[in-house]
Amino acid sequence: MLASIESNLETADTMWFSVEQEYTFLDEDNLPVNWNKDKEQGENYCGVGSNNVTHRFLVDQHAFACMQAGIDIAGTNAEVLISQWEYQLGPKGAMETADDLWISRYLLQRLTEGLNFNASLHPKPVEGEWNGAGAHINFSTEYMRENSDKEYIESVCNALGESHEDTMHYYGEENEKRLTGTCETQHYSKFTYGVSDRGASVRIPQQTAIDWSGYIEDRRPAANVDPYDAFSMLIEVVAGVPTPEIIEA
Repeated sequence: MLASIESNLETADTMWFSVEQEYTFLDEDNLPVNWNKDKEQGENYCGVGSNNVTHRFLVDQHAFACMQAGIDIAGTNAEVLISQWEYQLGPKGAMETADDLWISRYLLQRLTEGLNFNASLHPKPVEGEWNGAGAHINFSTEYMRENSDKEYIESVCNALGESHEDTMHYYGEENEKRLTGTCETQHYSKFTYGVSDRGASVRIPQQTAIDWSGYIEDRRPAANVDPYDAFSMLIEVVAGVPTPEIIEA
């Protein structure tokens, strides 16, 4: 898929990517640390306190390790499932963001060595009505960032929809277990987009929709997605959307 970047260099050079990488700390029984099936999972979301989150110290260590390695980590937060966390990278160009994501995952695995739990990138750590783990990709082109154009952004979304079946092959293993149409996901076999819609395949942020400039969020990729493949696919799809000519005043 890296050939897509090379064959669409003009588009690739202007696209920025950021990733919201989710992961889950699993214990020796392959369950989230401090798992309690009777607890409401929403109590853990962006939570604080030992009843709601686990291993924040290691999460902070990971953030510092990334920064020391020159990786642009923009933030971290506790997620919906107990012992599930997220960190955000970027925005940068395709290759830089993909490299940063790969090394940041490596650092996370290094930090859990010798402990009685591991950091899992499985997209559905617990079967049932429990949130899975994704790697949402936020992206924009130079035209999207610098111009107000609802029609163009919707054309990009429609192009993503037309390529949905092919794209899903590059968005992570066992992703169909996560994309069930519930728990803040759209179904694996269906594509939708919408403004501020966390249940859509692609979400147009409210801020973007104010003047129709900025970025959009692809919520389909699984936590274990290969960023090189995913970015290549997105570049190939977006390159096929005509960019309107800008008429100078």
